[in-house]
Amino acid sequence: MASQMAILYYQIGVGSLMYAMTQTWLDLAFAMSSLSPYCHNPSAIHNDQEKRRLRYYWGGKGLALILGGHRDRGDDERGSYQLITGSVKSPYQI
Repeated sequence: MASQMAILYYQIGVGSLMYAMTQTWLDLAFAMSSLSPYCHNPSAIHNDQEKRRLRYYWGGKGLALILGGHRDRGDDERGSYQLITGSVKSPYQI
């Protein structure tokens, strides 16, 4: 059984990732659905997986998803991508 502090730290980490998932990073949803059931008693494997998800989150700042991959033909043969930008206003920044 995990110690009370280990459980608390795991729950804090999962909560932080859950906030990021619901507000900005929807691609974390599957990872969170696999981590959250173990909040009551995480093992070392679950802690490692949580740390891996946190590294993914922090390492992915500044990256973007290209949806659809549709290319408009421009003046050259390579074409050009349509750029769609968006933002999320959140009261907290991680």
